[in-house]
Amino acid sequence: QGDPSAAAGWQDSLTTALQARLDAYRAGTRFPGAVLGVALPDGRVLAVASGQSDTARRLPMQRDDRLLMG
Repeated sequence: QGDPSAAAGWQDSLTTALQARLDAYRAGTRFPGAVLGVALPDGRVLAVASGQSDTARRLPMQRDDRLLMG
């Protein structure tokens, strides 16, 4: 197996990049909030959130917020 600290650094870098992309996309499209999850081939899951989950109360979106679809 590889160095666990190297794997953690790679995961942190990917999470940071995903967060930046989601924040930029949200800012450009002006939707109130979103959650993005990515499942990696090794079973790890990365999640990031951007914006607000409740615009009236100005609550920030959380990675574990549930969103209705459909």
